[in-house]
Amino acid sequence: MGPFGGGFTFNYTSGYRDTDPNLSGNACLNSFFVGCRTASFSDVDLFGHWDVSDKVTVNAHVLNVGNKLAPFDPQAAYGQSNYNFNFASQGAVGRFYELGVKYRL
Repeated sequence: MGPFGGGFTFNYTSGYRDTDPNLSGNACLNSFFVGCRTASFSDVDLFGHWDVSDKVTVNAHVLNVGNKLAPFDPQAAYGQSNYNFNFASQGAVGRFYELGVKYRL
């Protein structure tokens, strides 16, 4: 492996119905949420590194490259956040960057 490396990650969560199977007719959990379905969410992350020397590595990440928004989910976190942070937290934050340096003793 050379001094440079990188790649990408594709994250996908399928959509889901916001219903309670214990209620008759699979009733929607939130009567104001007419669609009763949360859309799927996907995003792409990029990462790379550069081995500057035997002791120093620089790495960088771009998360949620497309700046995709999290799908609306009024039931998530008991209606406090309007998105499901377990499946779509990067969509709530938006695109963000990380840069790091690693030094080996």
